[in-house]
Amino acid sequence: MNSAATTRAFVPRLAASLVVCAAAAVSVFGSAAAAEAATGRANWGVSQLSLTPTAPAIDFSKPGTAGVLSARDGDGTPPGTYTIKAGDTEKRTFTLPQGLKFQASACDARNYEYFIEKESCTISSDGRTLTNTWTWMWGDLTDMGLGNDYNLSTRSYPVVSTGPASGKATATYTPFAGLTSASTSASWGAPTPTATGVSGPDGSGRYTLNGTGEAGDTIRVKDTSGTEIGSAVVTSGGNWSVKLPQTTNFSFTITQYKVGIASDPIQYTSAPVPAVSPMIGFGALGLLVIGSGAALAIRRQHRQPAHA
Repeated sequence: MNSAATTRAFVPRLAASLVVCAAAAVSVFGSAAAAEAATGRANWGVSQLSLTPTAPAIDFSKPGTAGVLSARDGDGTPPGTYTIKAGDTEKRTFTLPQGLKFQASACDARNYEYFIEKESCTISSDGRTLTNTWTWMWGDLTDMGLGNDYNLSTRSYPVVSTGPASGKATATYTPFAGLTSASTSASWGAPTPTATGVSGPDGSGRYTLNGTGEAGDTIRVKDTSGTEIGSAVVTSGGNWSVKLPQTTNFSFTITQYKVGIASDPIQYTSAPVPAVSPMIGFGALGLLVIGSGAALAIRRQHRQPAHA
């Protein structure tokens, strides 16, 4: 039995198990609360989902890189008053992005029967989905918020990279039947970036593609053939710039990466306005003025009245 499972079963719910006796005693005296099985509101759930590679790795880009998926229990609110009964179940389901899977050890010590509940853990055949289920076993329980606050508990599951990773990690929580929780789902992943435009050209005739994203993430730009032509790390201010090779095809695919896991790509297509040399521009303007003046003179000449 691992420490995370032990903490969850015996520390938060040890207080709950002590309330069982009180609840049973109250029920003897005809308490309506004890008769209302599986009602009320708890703060159990899933939140603050994250994927972290195991050091010294900095991302999951290399197949075989190990890491952990972590999630907070609870929704950050004070525990409410609720009633559950024997046989009621709660469930958490976690799904990884493409290119990651749960290690078999993620379910170690999670298929266990405690003295107040039974825990089971399964992993899907493709390794991407893990389901944790708990079944309450010890009679009806009425809890009035005495210690069942899980928002400070964190559970972690070991994962491993199997190839290029993309998409989001998601989690859903199904509370005991009849209970409500504000924290029933969570997701984690790289957000899609934004391209704000092209600037330039510089002295060598190269343009720069600019945009915004999440600080610390990596931006990768590919051309229409799928070849990467530039990358950048989003600054603390949320901006990024990628200098483009000399090209006339301004059509690019832009993807943001968080610890090596790709976002949904966006397509950027634009034809930048050609920059005009000041001298050439001045010369063209001069010709325009001269030409306009000549045309005006010609028109005036044609308008002169004929003299006798």
